Amino acid sequence: MKSTQLEAGYEPLPTDDPLSDYPFMMTPKQVAEAGIKPITTLMSDRYEGKGIPFVKIGRAVRYRKDDVLSYLDAHRFTSTREARMAEVNR
Repeated sequence: MKSTQLEAGYEPLPTDDPLSDYPFMMTPKQVAEAGIKPITTLMSDRYEGKGIPFVKIGRAVRYRKDDVLSYLDAHRFTSTREARMAEVNR
């Protein structure tokens, strides 16, 4: 059996990016709908200069999908201890 074949009854795990249904530039609403952060937290993070990097063109705020994925990767942990240590070092 090839490693790409699956046993009967099992669905493949997604291998591409979890935001593949979203455009290259995401609105705050799309970031919130993807379950990353609520819109109000995104607004607060922008004001405080932290969180996901954003692009502002005129009055429009957008998040590059690559920046959102990078943010998620930077906040991925294997234990709560590791997450606590990351918070202390930020």
